Amino acid sequence: MQVQIKDAATLRRISPAMLCAYLETNGWVRKEVWRDNFVVLALEHNKEVPEILAPLHESSYRYPVRISEVVQTLSEIENRTQLDVYYDLIRAGTDTIRLQSSSDAEISGLSINGSANFLGDARDLLKAAARYAYQPGMLVYRGGISRKVSEYLEEVQLLAGYGTGYDLTLHSPIPANNKATENSRDIAFARLANETLNTGLREAHKTVEAVGGGAEISAFGETAPRGVSANFCDAIADLAKYGHSIKISLSWAPVWPSDDPSGEFVFSKDDSKVFSDGAKWLRQIEQFSDVHTLNLDIRPPNR
Repeated sequence: MQVQIKDAATLRRISPAMLCAYLETNGWVRKEVWRDNFVVLALEHNKEVPEILAPLHESSYRYPVRISEVVQTLSEIENRTQLDVYYDLIRAGTDTIRLQSSSDAEISGLSINGSANFLGDARDLLKAAARYAYQPGMLVYRGGISRKVSEYLEEVQLLAGYGTGYDLTLHSPIPANNKATENSRDIAFARLANETLNTGLREAHKTVEAVGGGAEISAFGETAPRGVSANFCDAIADLAKYGHSIKISLSWAPVWPSDDPSGEFVFSKDDSKVFSDGAKWLRQIEQFSDVHTLNLDIRPPNR
């Protein structure tokens, strides 16, 4: 049975920027602006497909009706359900973070306690990245979180339809047309936090491979300036341990492409012990030594 999306509030979640970004990402080309109210788009190299009128003004009382018509048209053209089309339109305005077990744990049901722990570990990972984005260069983050970090965590949403297995998709809303300046703090904080997460995961993966190849646990001191704090290590350790290995992937919102290559990172259950040891080492160092004596290059992740 085809589900039709008619709720006005639900349809208003799709902004004009999300709609146009989705269409242009999928091969639709802008032709003209009609009556200052619509962008006319056509599917490139396919004259049999009707043009789409993408509304420009969310304030119009007819806006939800127009979006509903577009969703229905795309559903028919793409031969997909309206619900699938709707979620992809929403995703056009979000950075997407997916965490899933890379073992058979992903097909196993989780109890309510197990689900709560999984969500908590995922939150800890995002919180560690966001704290570093807000206050870079620390080995350990203690105490309460800043308002910026709190607001970021409040905005991250679960993908509707989240099931009971070890598989979680998170959407982090990103504003359209938010251009970076020379001061990285002028970038939308959500994007800065997500790029910090991506950089941290990349550096953490390199570090755990180095330690597995015989490097000392002190290798974590070299990646700490690039987002791999003790808090970050603890979060990955728990996710990898209880998921019997964890795969974490990121993709950027089409409304605002990133120059940072998105990645997919897998951490095994054996890696969990390495990250726990790395977190302990960073805490020990932080207790009796100023981080600058470690000759660490303290700076935000490369942009």
